[in-house]
Amino acid sequence: VIPAIWYLFCARLAFTTHLATLYEKYGSFEILWAELTQLAWCKSLQHQKSWQRIVAVKQNLALYQAVWQSYFDQGMWFITWQDSDYPELLRHIYAPPLILCGQGNRKLISKTCVSIVGTRQATAYGKSVTAQIVQLLAPYDVLFVSGLAYGIDSVVHTTADRFQAGSVGVIAASLLHQGWGGNVQLKQQLSAQHVFLSETNSDECVQRFHFAKRN
Repeated sequence: VIPAIWYLFCARLAFTTHLATLYEKYGSFEILWAELTQLAWCKSLQHQKSWQRIVAVKQNLALYQAVWQSYFDQGMWFITWQDSDYPELLRHIYAPPLILCGQGNRKLISKTCVSIVGTRQATAYGKSVTAQIVQLLAPYDVLFVSGLAYGIDSVVHTTADRFQAGSVGVIAASLLHQGWGGNVQLKQQLSAQHVFLSETNSDECVQRFHFAKRN
């Protein structure tokens, strides 16, 4: 059974104060999805566009059900806002994602995380210092988080891999996209000690704002 939160995610909704209020009113995402009306959703003009996206998903359920299945067919998984292993700190940002799409060892995300990001046009000095930082922290069994881009990000992931430390590559585009704007070759080279995450659904073409949102 596909949970209702998936359809809300496909409508590109985040857990905003507006959605939180409605979630509390209806008591569950399933009831909210089944009974939600335009009058209940559109409390202001700014909600009109998101309502149109909700309607579009409701009119194309078969499509989004097929997308759901395509993730699992490729060995991917989901962490929903309701799951116990949803990253706790992420819950407290503004408009946290309803779902994280993942690939790799899901158990790794419960570790203490260290995020290291930097420029794609890294200097030799920058790469060297980044590698040293990762090497120093690796014995403490932390999970390194970066963007799987070229430059500093790639150094983080490759160095973590070299010292048998786990890392998470947070990708701006959908995991189902072939060209998602990162170091695709590196993604294919990393071992099972790594995880790839995205909060972008497959029907969205990757755009510049996705990278800022990912950050």
